[in-house]
Amino acid sequence: MDINKIIKVKFLKQQEVISTTGEVLTEVDIEFDDILKLINQIEIDRNGLGRNLHKEAFTGIDYLGNKVQFSSYVVWQEDGEIFKFNFNSDLIPFDSEILKRSRDSKISSII
Repeated sequence: MDINKIIKVKFLKQQEVISTTGEVLTEVDIEFDDILKLINQIEIDRNGLGRNLHKEAFTGIDYLGNKVQFSSYVVWQEDGEIFKFNFNSDLIPFDSEILKRSRDSKISSII
C-alpha cells in the first residue's frame, strides 16, 4: 500500500460491507499496535486525512454523541485498490485499550 495514493479512509461497523465494482480488494487481519501505526502514518503523511473519523474510533463516540463499534478500517487508493484491515471490535474505543495495555504493562513490570 502506498500512503501517498490514499484518497479515502473509513471505519466499518461489524455487519457493514463495501462495494468493490471494478476495484481490487485486499483484506487482512491487523493487530492493535499496527492499526494505530497505520492511522498515525496516514494522518501525518496525508495532511490530516481521516482525523475526525479516527477520533471517533479513539473515543468510541461519533460526532452526534452516539456510541460506535467498528471492526474494520478501509483504505481506498487512487489506483483503484482497496485495503480492508479487520480487527477485534472490542478494541473500540482505542483510548481505553491503550490505557488498559499501559496499566497492565506497568503492573507487570512492578510484579
